[in-house]
Amino acid sequence: MKIFLKWLLASFLTLGLLLFLLGFYNYKQVSPTDAEVKSILSVFPAANLVNTKADIISIQNQVIDTITHAVSSLYPIDISHDLDLRKGQCFNRSLLLQKILILNGFKIRPVYLFYSSTRKTHLFDFLQSNIYSHAIFEVKLDGSWFVIRTNTKMHVFENIDQYLASPFIPVPRHTRYIRYLSNRNGKFIQPFFLPDIYGFF
Repeated sequence: MKIFLKWLLASFLTLGLLLFLLGFYNYKQVSPTDAEVKSILSVFPAANLVNTKADIISIQNQVIDTITHAVSSLYPIDISHDLDLRKGQCFNRSLLLQKILILNGFKIRPVYLFYSSTRKTHLFDFLQSNIYSHAIFEVKLDGSWFVIRTNTKMHVFENIDQYLASPFIPVPRHTRYIRYLSNRNGKFIQPFFLPDIYGFF
């Protein structure tokens, strides 16, 4: 029994260390590079001056207005490419907005939304290859987490429950979500076989 408990503790510690290292690596990959900052500022000159809630809503609205909804992404996602084309999907805009908020010192965490188009969604449906998904993320403000929309303009801040109860979202009410995991359909991070987990520290 003692040997089993020691093995179990060692397994949890190893898993915790691996998750920490993976989260740290992925967050570094999501953080904007100097070249990305230059590209962002060429399109959004005030993107490095986002300090208040009003600033966040303003830059989110600008991104929605500027990056039209169309397939444009490379693999891996290239923010500079998306800004040049002014085209992208939810995961392109999500990554761009995450980089802008990280640039300004805000804490963010991805949220992976997934749903079935034909039936009620179950928690483990995210393992299915034919599941639908949508990329959003959350930002921490005044000790609370709020959703950053990636397809429509924001006018107020909502928590995840308020967001999913809203009639103005691109996903059905039975959508499920996993925090700290980004939209795998977007293939944000290389190498592709690593789960896109980050934002928990």
